[in-house]
Amino acid sequence: MGTLIQLGDLEADMAGIKGYYRRDGSEVRALAASRHLDYVVVLAYEPVDNTVEALFLDVRNGYPYGSIEVVREGRGVRNFWGGPVRKPQRLNRATYRLAKSLKPELDQMVEGLLVTQ
Repeated sequence: MGTLIQLGDLEADMAGIKGYYRRDGSEVRALAASRHLDYVVVLAYEPVDNTVEALFLDVRNGYPYGSIEVVREGRGVRNFWGGPVRKPQRLNRATYRLAKSLKPELDQMVEGLLVTQ
């Protein structure tokens, strides 16, 4: 599919887009367009619910070509009282586990998209 690059908060700040982490679809597409990309995969991690979602979008028109959701077994990451975790290390570990669970599904989705083109 070509070269993959990661777009994050630093790139958004450089492009003058504030609040990028809040997942506004038009801002994500604007950032991808500013980098001359044709497609963007938007990931949403929810370590408290132990889920991760991916959405494959056309940058020009916002058309969603595919989406997947992975729900890991077991309980999500919570603090002692059952609320959301604020410790970066625990969130990073939980997000890493979710990303590993998502990768096979994401590979399969991209392969399916390539076959249909």
